Amino acid sequence: MPEQRLRPLRSVLVVLWYLVTGTLRTLDERVGDRVLTDAGQAFTVYRETTVRPPSETTHRTGAVLTFEFHLWFMPDPLVPYAVRVFEPFSILTTPFFAGLPGFRTKLWLFDHDTGDYQGIYQWETVRDAERYARALTRVMAFLSVPGSVSYEVADEATLDEYVASHAPGARAERATATQWLRRGAAIAVLGGLLVAVARFVRRGAASTSDAASPDRESYRARDEQPAPAHPDSR
Repeated sequence: MPEQRLRPLRSVLVVLWYLVTGTLRTLDERVGDRVLTDAGQAFTVYRETTVRPPSETTHRTGAVLTFEFHLWFMPDPLVPYAVRVFEPFSILTTPFFAGLPGFRTKLWLFDHDTGDYQGIYQWETVRDAERYARALTRVMAFLSVPGSVSYEVADEATLDEYVASHAPGARAERATATQWLRRGAAIAVLGGLLVAVARFVRRGAASTSDAASPDRESYRARDEQPAPAHPDSR
């Protein structure tokens, strides 16, 4: 079955209706929050776009898409101003994806140290997320540094869960838990080695004791034999 093509122009019409009805919203609650990748790279939220109220969007299970790229026309001197430079582009591109089937929320993020961009999306299904990700990859390949475009889709996840599990505090808690697990494993291994050494020493002592037993018995037997009669006793 051929994959259904995205219709960005239809999305624009849907977004116009969203604007009339107040469905499309720009939220500020997460602006300024930091999100860490699994590799430890820190991104900061600078914009949030949603087509549902937070109570219906962020707590609904679906698929979370993370999309990263680095624009080739964003030189290092412009990195401190990259968010302002990219802001008009963010506004202009929103109608082309916010009206697509399955879209719920997008967080816009930026790494102020490297100049990398990241988008974290909430989609209704994995199919919706992957279809959009593949289409966006083809577009961003022309605008990004080669090799910088990547994405990942998490199934059965919500935006709240993803952001909470990738917050700096959550990462520290995971690191602490991992350290305790490693310490516990090391202690268990060391304890096992000590038990093995103790058993080996005990078996060696037992073997030595068993080997010495016949000599002690022979000494005991000789001691218990009656002394020979003296010639003068006759």
